[in-house]
Amino acid sequence: MPPPGAASRRSFGKAALMAFIVIFVAAITAYWFGRTEPPVVTVGVIDTGPVRATVANTRAGTVEACRRSGLSPAIGGQITALPVQEGDHVERGQLLMGLWNEDLVARARRARTRTH
Repeated sequence: MPPPGAASRRSFGKAALMAFIVIFVAAITAYWFGRTEPPVVTVGVIDTGPVRATVANTRAGTVEACRRSGLSPAIGGQITALPVQEGDHVERGQLLMGLWNEDLVARARRARTRTH
């Protein structure tokens, strides 16, 4: 004869096991359907090329090249120089566009003379 309460312990164990299985399956299902797909990444090779002569005069200024490169100076202004011509090869650090800045140059000159 089984000891008293053995049947209820057995049924409690079965219920606990069933609850664990249901929770485990629910967690796996939520993970599987809730995950996001990794982003698609396109890798390209960077190459040098000639600069086109097309210029759009926007507030920030834009020079369109075979491979576009947006120029966004910290301040807006009038374009005073475009030293690069169509077909020219450019070097890193080379001036591509000059903005009118005589007022800023004068302010800097005046500040230097005050400190000396």
